[in-house]
Amino acid sequence: MKVAITGSSGLIGTALRESYEDDGHTVVRLPRVVEDVNGVDVVVNLAGAGIGARRWTASYRDVILRSRVDTTSSLVAAIERARRPPKALLSASGVSYYGDRGDEVLTESSVGGRGFLPSVVRQWEAAAVADIPVCHLRFGLVMTPAGGVLRELVPFFRAGLGAQFGSGRQFWSWISLVDAVRAIRHLPGAQGPYNVTAPEPVRNSEFTRVLASTLGRPAVLRVPGWSLRLALGGVAGDALESIRARPDRLVEAGFRFEHGTIAAALEPLRTR
Repeated sequence: MKVAITGSSGLIGTALRESYEDDGHTVVRLPRVVEDVNGVDVVVNLAGAGIGARRWTASYRDVILRSRVDTTSSLVAAIERARRPPKALLSASGVSYYGDRGDEVLTESSVGGRGFLPSVVRQWEAAAVADIPVCHLRFGLVMTPAGGVLRELVPFFRAGLGAQFGSGRQFWSWISLVDAVRAIRHLPGAQGPYNVTAPEPVRNSEFTRVLASTLGRPAVLRVPGWSLRLALGGVAGDALESIRARPDRLVEAGFRFEHGTIAAALEPLRTR
């Protein structure tokens, strides 16, 4: 099989590319300005500037939006030009679509929320419309020591500076990197939105407790929400907003998780 990937050097893209190549498939690494996908079997669109890479100035908000929407529009145009178009497009999205919803259980049929990131996701998904099956991959927080939230938090927890964010009651929807890659490979040909999240969203307080326990370190501190917002600006929303997403469609598609609980996902970090 021939697979084309945008964002192939990113966290998920690197792992996905290696997974396909290990199984003998051909991977084409697409640039952001996509020119040709002729003869490709499946396209996976993972391009987008990092949400937590920088403080959200007005200019960086535009980078976040344009890096997603423009690349996706370019990709769809390439698909439409292809003499032998791909059989399927899987395009990254995010559970940020739902916005801050407290304890509400959110499935793929739930309405979108308000705010900057929900607006970005709506425009991102709207750009991914093609005459082939399109699957919107609504990723939760990706758990891996190689990057993302764990790479940022683990050094503090190892130093005994682990802390709960705000009230700690906010739900984090998450998925291990292993399961994120497996889910993508499970879904070619699927259509519409899929919450690519583990079946058990976890409150921040529980995440803090389990991570500290896994590392064998205390975590008795708490970072007030106001100070996190002051320090990080809009980026703090990822840590403080509550998104309790449930992967109903992924489960219905027959997917089985390797890491169904946060304890299982964090186990590789355990101090021995």
